[in-house]
Amino acid sequence: MKRIVKPRNERINEILDIAQTLFLNYGFEQTTISNIVKETKIAQGTFYYYFKSKDELLNAIMKRSIDKITKNAFMVVNNNNINAIKKIEIILNNFLAYDGWNNEMITYIHNKDSMIHHMIEMQIIENLVPLVKDILLQGINEKIFDVPYPQEISEFIVLGVGGMYDQFRQPKEDQNSMNNRIKAIKLMLIRILGINENIYNFNF
Repeated sequence: MKRIVKPRNERINEILDIAQTLFLNYGFEQTTISNIVKETKIAQGTFYYYFKSKDELLNAIMKRSIDKITKNAFMVVNNNNINAIKKIEIILNNFLAYDGWNNEMITYIHNKDSMIHHMIEMQIIENLVPLVKDILLQGINEKIFDVPYPQEISEFIVLGVGGMYDQFRQPKEDQNSMNNRIKAIKLMLIRILGINENIYNFNF
């Protein structure tokens, strides 16, 4: 049978797609490289040509997921038809609802590979903080937000919500705790953005 040679990016995305599905369905630690190779219908050597290890593969999946979240956020930020409150609301709803990773993947990164965790955290800051800052500046111009330090507050929002998201994905998290965390996020945003609760509120 003639070997099918695919362009590099197409092959990488194929491996990422299949691995991500396996991780979500069967668990990261339960999924072996042999499972991924079998489903992708490639040789073991082909896998190692693109990825040195399963950890490196997981890192690539998480990076691609953050890129997707960033792309969606960029589209929201550049939509001139919605105000700053609605933009924050849409971005946070999309972020909190994102299902491209699960609690086991996040727990593994936190507990077993601090380097991947650090890289992901830095990528989130690098990608999302400038977008959140743009929204805060818009809100200031619209007289909705009262924010004296947009850069620093943007960093605080991204890191704070990111930490909350990690907790949402923990298996021990019950619905009541999740609801309380969402209320805490709303309250945090109202306070640090200087929002008049009698006029504006968040819906998430």
